[in-house]
Amino acid sequence: MTDQTKETLIPFREDTLRIKVGSDQNKRFGLILGHGAGAGFDSPFMRYFFTRLSELGILVTQFNFRYKEAGRKAPPPRNALESEYRAIIEYSLNNIYGDFPLFIGGKSMGGRIASYIAGEYPEVKGLVFLGYPLHPPGKPATDRAEHLYGLKKPMLFVSGSKDRLANLNLLKDTVAKLGKFGKLYLIEGADHSLQMPKKAAVTTEEVWNRSCEETVNWMERC
Repeated sequence: MTDQTKETLIPFREDTLRIKVGSDQNKRFGLILGHGAGAGFDSPFMRYFFTRLSELGILVTQFNFRYKEAGRKAPPPRNALESEYRAIIEYSLNNIYGDFPLFIGGKSMGGRIASYIAGEYPEVKGLVFLGYPLHPPGKPATDRAEHLYGLKKPMLFVSGSKDRLANLNLLKDTVAKLGKFGKLYLIEGADHSLQMPKKAAVTTEEVWNRSCEETVNWMERC
């Protein structure tokens, strides 16, 4: 964490939520990123995307869902996660972003939760999905995408071709159904966490860097 990065606790009902925010100097867009089900914002994935997107001119906010702060492995029901994400959006709009164009999303579960509530906020310009969990591992289905078709906001899907939570054909169909609102950035050979096999011609860090660059380029086009 750099000297310009701040962590703080914000009130949430009878508890708090821990957030991490970058410096607003020389930034062009705001982006809130929720973490995946298995690891919080201290994971290597989340740390990398926070740092690199910040370098590319994005004012990034990350946060931990309360279950992760409490050291629990399993997330609570969806409505609880949605309530926490709403609190982050509302705090961020009032205290962090001001006139910054705002995008929301996250890694896997974090992005999925964002997608359920994005339509409630006209300030949210679009969504970034870093590995959208279209279905449980090895159980191809598209039920988790049905609500996306009514969400009239731009959506970027950054996905690996070997993602066991997003059958490639089903994901392509989903993005195609979204029409002008859907964009797929496909990483050949990457898994659900956008990681590459050890013997691949490109490294995981190179893939993550390109994913950050593509995200910023897409935000500029929205």
